[in-house]
Amino acid sequence: MIFTNEFIELGRTESKGFTKAQMYIVANLLGETITSEYIYPKNWKERLTGLEVSDVWVTRFIKAKEYTAKHIMRMGVERCTGIPKEQAELICNDQRMLSEKAKRKADKRIKKKALKIARKRAEKLST
Repeated sequence: MIFTNEFIELGRTESKGFTKAQMYIVANLLGETITSEYIYPKNWKERLTGLEVSDVWVTRFIKAKEYTAKHIMRMGVERCTGIPKEQAELICNDQRMLSEKAKRKADKRIKKKALKIARKRAEKLST
């Protein structure tokens, strides 16, 4: 199947953009890499238009508009895009560092919330 501009337009999100999951698929099809800071391969729309790809990849590209970066962190690239983990690491090798950072932030939020709850309980007991 030939990837057309119509498929690209069908893949747009509600905010008329594209998700990180979609850019993983694009990078896989074009043989490019992406970084966590800049996920868009250079001239990707022009290079993708007219490319002969399997209809599975077109379907995955359109479906991937539902998966944000948060989904990739929670579920993994393979589940969101269908790209094997090893290939995904070659496409974006700093994803693991992002994941560690996200874990630290989540731990900090959990501890902060637990501290807030403990303070409220202490106030109730003291009154």
